[in-house]
Parts: sequence; C-alpha cells; structure tokens
Amino acid sequence: MSRCPRLPIHRPKAEHGPTSAEPVTARQLEVLVTIATHTAETGHPPSFRELADALDIRSTNGVQDHIKALKRKRCLLPDDEGPVKMRCLVLTESGKELVAQHQAAGATKESKKGVSHG
Repeated sequence: MSRCPRLPIHRPKAEHGPTSAEPVTARQLEVLVTIATHTAETGHPPSFRELADALDIRSTNGVQDHIKALKRKRCLLPDDEGPVKMRCLVLTESGKELVAQHQAAGATKESKKGVSHG
C-alpha cells in the first residue's frame, strides 16, 4: 500500500514591520540598547546572564520577561526566525529604529550639555 506524500504545513511568518500598538517601556528600551551595543562590539548578542549583569537584574527570569515582551512588540525576532534557534536576540527593523532614535536623542542631550551659556 503506497502512502500519500505529506504536504508541508504553511505557517505565515510573523510580521517584522511597525511595532505593536503597545509602547516600549524605558526599561525595555534599555534592554534593546544593551543588546544592540553588545552585538556591535562583540559580533554576537549577549547571553541572558550578560544582560542581567549589564542591567542590574537579579535573575535571568527578569531578562526573559523583557525579551518576551520585546518579541511580542516586534522589536526582536521570534525564536524560530533567527540564525540560531535558541535564545536568539536579533533586533527587527522596528527595534533598530527605536535604538537609533534613543541614541540620537542622547547625542542631542550631550551636545546641549557641552554648550556654554555664559
């Protein structure tokens, strides 16, 4: 008896477009900036322990909560879409835009501090 060939299951990819309607908190933005900075400096994303240490979070569970929220808000790729399936911390275009806006705002504040008003 011959078997019918299995057809592949079609699963639509998650959108990586604009962020969700839910805004990113200041702490979540810190997490994004830390991931982006660490990745730029080392060539790979930080581990959960490295994030916890960098952000003064006591446990990796706290980091995991922020990561889940950032994935839900489409600022990080879902686990099944990064180059390494486990704990893949890759910023989406939305996440990169948020980091760039944050860094630009920080640069503007720094340039204003350096201006003498006397």
